[in-house]
Amino acid sequence: MRFFIPLTLLPLLVACASSGSLSEGRLGATRDPHEMLSKTRKSTFDFLGTPDLNRKEGRTMQWQYRGDLCTLDVFFVASGNRTIKNKDRVQHFELRPSSSDARMNRVSLERCYARLVKERRKNAKSNKKG
Repeated sequence: MRFFIPLTLLPLLVACASSGSLSEGRLGATRDPHEMLSKTRKSTFDFLGTPDLNRKEGRTMQWQYRGDLCTLDVFFVASGNRTIKNKDRVQHFELRPSSSDARMNRVSLERCYARLVKERRKNAKSNKKG
């Protein structure tokens, strides 16, 4: 299962993310992956650290973060003919199970996202200390 976010809904989702309506999970991280749509390239890096995959194709840059249970892909798109800058925001994301287990429902994916964020943030903090 993947979450596909139509770009026409982007303003609504960003408004929800900035209004503080996202719920905090038991793991101390939000369970709503839509928060990624409010993040810039720099804040995504600060939030999740170095991506496991960094791929650029044309004006699109994809960062992939792999967790034990799920994988998060975030996509940045440059406007016009310019290159992607740190202030450019996530335009689209996909969250899917890491295994071929298609039984993962939305709640499972949200928990998986919270776990992925917790793991990535912990690793990012330990890398800054070392």
